Amino acid sequence: MPEIPFLFNFFVFFVAGWIMYARRDVIEHFKKWVWFYTPIAIVLLGGIVWAGETHWHYEKLLKKNEGARELLAQKTMYMNVATILQACCVWFAIFSLVGLTEKYITKPNKKTTYIVYSSYWVYLFHRPLCVGFAVLFTRWDMPGVVKFTIVTAIVSALCILTYHFLVRNTWVGLMLNGKKNP
Repeated sequence: MPEIPFLFNFFVFFVAGWIMYARRDVIEHFKKWVWFYTPIAIVLLGGIVWAGETHWHYEKLLKKNEGARELLAQKTMYMNVATILQACCVWFAIFSLVGLTEKYITKPNKKTTYIVYSSYWVYLFHRPLCVGFAVLFTRWDMPGVVKFTIVTAIVSALCILTYHFLVRNTWVGLMLNGKKNP
């Protein structure tokens, strides 16, 4: 069973989605303010990359100079900064993506429908893959941005390929998405 903080984290996102679904005015707000939320999300993402890379740099220095308290304090500080930036970035990215979607994807199309139908499978399947590949690349002496890019590309490809060939037109796809509209 997942630990309580993780369940609470997922619950918060579930409630946010439920509120957006139940209150159309919230989505309209994100649509109206999309150009406020989007640059903030991008800047925060850049901050996460910077803090994460700086944390990684201090981690490498610590391995060479074990016991250096100042290095440990710096490493911890950058980890905390990255965590705070990540928490803020996730929300601004959600607000931005909801606003962009509502503003620019106004008519149904096959690509959007495919992405929507695959999203639940991708959500369920990506997490163990991300953890697995992150563990696999842990000892790889590469910058975090490079590892992140490689893991993202591999996991995205595996999720879409497994959805397309193993889930989409099977009983699993029917369970996840229900009956398809003609």
